[in-house]
Amino acid sequence: MVKFSSLLVINTLVFILILIQFISGLIIWYGFEEASFPFAELVEHLHPINGFLLAIFIILHLYMNRRWIRAQFMPK
Repeated sequence: MVKFSSLLVINTLVFILILIQFISGLIIWYGFEEASFPFAELVEHLHPINGFLLAIFIILHLYMNRRWIRAQFMPK
């Protein structure tokens, strides 16, 4: 039950971090100016930090699901 709860938390965080990364990437890509988007500079600073956190949580997600991955891709 503990593994299920921790996977639920990790999967939810991965989803939220992916959404944040996508939205902040769009903001940076389209280059919103300070006048039209007051938090543009903050988003530019938080985007790489969020990317780093996303990578850590994806690695953690893969580690927690390693048995299932092994069962799917390395049949006996």
